[in-house]
Formats: sequence, C-alpha cells, structure tokens
Amino acid sequence: MSGSEKKSLIVAGDYCSIINKKFFHGMSVPWEVKGYELDFEVSESVGGIFDLSFYGIVEVQGKDAQDYLQRMTTVQFKSLGTQSVAHGAFLNGRGGVVVLGMFRRLGPDAFQIFVLNDLKQKLMDHIEQFHFAESFAVRDLSEDLTVMGCWSRDGQLASSLGISAELKSLELQSLETLGPEGVVWRDVRRSSLYWMIVKRPLASTFIQNCIKNGHFILGLHLYEYFRIQSGMPDPGEELSEKDIILEGNFEEAVARNKGCYPGQEVVERIFTYGQVNRKLLRVEGISDSGELFSLPQIIKQGEKEVGTVVACEKSPTNDTAAVGLMYVRKDFWNSKESWAVPPNWRISLA
Repeated sequence: MSGSEKKSLIVAGDYCSIINKKFFHGMSVPWEVKGYELDFEVSESVGGIFDLSFYGIVEVQGKDAQDYLQRMTTVQFKSLGTQSVAHGAFLNGRGGVVVLGMFRRLGPDAFQIFVLNDLKQKLMDHIEQFHFAESFAVRDLSEDLTVMGCWSRDGQLASSLGISAELKSLELQSLETLGPEGVVWRDVRRSSLYWMIVKRPLASTFIQNCIKNGHFILGLHLYEYFRIQSGMPDPGEELSEKDIILEGNFEEAVARNKGCYPGQEVVERIFTYGQVNRKLLRVEGISDSGELFSLPQIIKQGEKEVGTVVACEKSPTNDTAAVGLMYVRKDFWNSKESWAVPPNWRISLA
C-alpha cells in the first residue's frame, strides 16, 4: 500500500493486529480483524467496536442554513430537534439520489451531515452548485470528528460504555466515554448498532481504553454483512442518481408533506398514486461451492427479467450461504421461486 493512500483511524493508529485490510470507500480499513468467522463469533457473544471513519462529516452553518436544507433535502428540519438525527437525501429533479446521509442539528443555524467519505466532495460540490445568495458556510469536519460504531447484541457492551438501555433509534445521547462533545444514537434498522461521534484527538484514547478493557475491534467485512442483511442500501453504489429514492426501499429517508424540494413531485406522486416499478429487496443464496458470483448480476426467469443483484456477502459461518440486495421488478415482489446464478448459486427473496 502506497504512503499516499488514506487509512482509517484504526489502520493508521495500528492499535491491534489485523488479519486482513481492504480499500473500502476511499481508504484502507480493517476488513477482518481475527478472521470473518471469529469476528462474527465475537460480535454475537460480547460485541465489539467498528471503525466507521470511512464516513465523513460536513457542517452547514449560517443564518440561511435551515431554509436552504429545508428546500433542498427530503428532511423535515422544522421538526428536527437537537436531540435526534434523521436520514435524508439530496435528490435530482427525477427523484434520483444525489447523496444519501444522516443529518444532525447542532443549533438554530448549525447542522452536520454524515456521508460516506467518497461522497463527501460530491455533497459539498452539490451544495455549492445550488447555493446562491443564501448566507451560510460549508466546512469539512472530518479532521476534527470521527465516526465509530458499537455492536452490542445483548446490550452489555453498550451499557459498559455508558449507553442507555432505553435509547431509541435516531435519538441522541451525550456520552462521557467519548469526551465532552461525544454523542451516540441507535441505528434505525440494526438495533445492535450504535453510532458514535468523537473528537478525533480523543478517538485514540477511546480505542485504546476499549482494547485495555477487553473490548474487541470488529472487521468491516462483518459490518457489510449486517448492512446487507438489514436491507440498508449503500449510497453511491446501490442507490444513486439513476435510482428513484423510493426504489431503494428506504422510506425512512423521506419526510412526507414537508413542502417543495428537488424531486418532491416525483416522490409524492409515487406515494399518492402508485408504486415504483422495481424495489431493492433482500435475497438469500445457497450454493454447492464457495465461489461467489460477480456483481451486478442480472437475473432472468425464462425471457423475463426478474431484477439485478447489486450486493452480496457470504455468511460468516457457512461458505455456501449468502445474503444480498436485489432490485426486483414489481411482478416478482411476492415470488416464491428461486433463480439460478452462475457459477453454482440459487437465490430467492428473503
């Protein structure tokens, strides 16, 4: 790996031995720490910490920040308080997803947007392109703040870090173990995942304390498996400008009846009068061999196209089983069929 390649927080800090690293969303990350299966066993028994520093953080601050974001995104900022975060997106006029992320209000005129690192510049360029006379500034906070994740299946690890057992999805909690500005919230679909924001200078101390206290670092291969298993689309790869946001089957990112924004007419027309013609659905695969098929993979039933598999990860405990995400055409949403995929796979709706 060349010295110019960007490294995630844990890879750069060399805090623990990592069995396998991978270039993922613009940087080298701990892909498997103890190994895929062992990482999974740890996650199921005692939980662990994910290095999510492949996420970037952009700040929009100024007297016109809320008005701009209100009319340019799918988020209802008039009801977004300082004690929660919201999923949302910037769309094009056809309802396609320019950038999908999470939004946080810091105060009346200050907001943070959490996006994948390799979409951060696209987000900032998009804001600049449609930013005219409004008074606000856009700043990259990724050198000041970083994103971590706590995976706690039974809640014990979360509790040991000070996370409330009553914490609801997308509800913010201040967390002393992350320093004075540290916050945490629970994922909207993966109830075992807690997102954590920490000041970058304090992140090293947090990681070292976790390891010192016997907590484990988990590989991002496992994070991807859990993401796909939950049906969460990957922005930029599986949900992009060519995809209408509702095709991504992630309606949590769209606030209804909030007023105009780019793509709003398309989105509301679908909500009110009909359905999308295809939808991103979870699929499961079984195989006689361990060789995974290439992506994207178009699936057909006879001469009719069923859809396209856009994401797939093998099970950490069974080399001949996998979970995936597939854009499925409307005629097949309730299908009980399974479909053949070269070299030796059969997939079906989960």
